[in-house]
Amino acid sequence: MSSTTNSADKKTVKKGAAKKAEPKAAASVEVAEKKEKKPSLGMKHGKFLDYGFYMLNHVKEQLGDAFDLDAALEAAHTYDENWEDQHQFVDQFMNTQKDVRKSKRDHRQVMKKEAKKAEREAAKEAKKAERDAERQAKKEAAKEEREAKKAAE
Repeated sequence: MSSTTNSADKKTVKKGAAKKAEPKAAASVEVAEKKEKKPSLGMKHGKFLDYGFYMLNHVKEQLGDAFDLDAALEAAHTYDENWEDQHQFVDQFMNTQKDVRKSKRDHRQVMKKEAKKAEREAAKEAKKAERDAERQAKKEAAKEEREAKKAAE
């Protein structure tokens, strides 16, 4: 069965059911020639490594030369040849995720305490500077009074 399509520029003919059947022997040779699929890291674990790469690059942008990106990527197993090492590294995180979350929360609390402590210290230093300025102003005022008395005598 064939049909024609007319257009202003050209006329094409579509042929249906005109497929060639390949011999079965050729198909089995193709299957044998295909490379054996190499085991790899799953998508779930790969996403963690991708995020680690993204995060480390972001940190590198923030810190500049003070941060050794290559060493950090090596520590994060980003480019390990053996996918099993990468899988084990991500699984280690997933198995300790609750501990990591708790550690992150504790670190944030410590940071808040340190910020409050620094704020109190700054306020204390500001008060001390204010008192010192008042004392100095009193001393200068007393000195001016003495000089004014001397000048009056």
